[in-house]
Amino acid sequence: MASLNPVLLETLKTLIAMGLRQSDNDDDLYPVQQRLQAIEGELAEVIQLETQDGNQGNYDERLERLLSEKLSLKAKLETSQAEERHSENEQARLEETFAELDRLRHHPIEWDNVVVRQMVECVRVLSKDWLRISFRVGGEMETHLTS
Repeated sequence: MASLNPVLLETLKTLIAMGLRQSDNDDDLYPVQQRLQAIEGELAEVIQLETQDGNQGNYDERLERLLSEKLSLKAKLETSQAEERHSENEQARLEETFAELDRLRHHPIEWDNVVVRQMVECVRVLSKDWLRISFRVGGEMETHLTS
């Protein structure tokens, strides 16, 4: 079919890509990284102020808020990076699938009697024009004989 109808092959590629593609929620990670750097600066500033005051200032609340924000942003950054790696792996699989589909366009699948015998459990003749084929893995199909 692929060699006879190239449009069918392109449609199949499009459907496979749509099935593998996830939502395009690519948040820009630059603002997250900038905020993490800013938090590092603020933490250093708070620690310096606390040591200058001789631990008399109440900086615990501010330190706690900065540390929790830092942990939250690091978790978001790690999640985004993991999603990016997953997306790259999906893209590689998609390109591999497309290469295989293109190979099929130029090299049609040949009939293999052994494979057919392994897959087909029974063929029933329904009439002079119709056959019912039962497969070992389950499922049946009816086909019209053309002469």
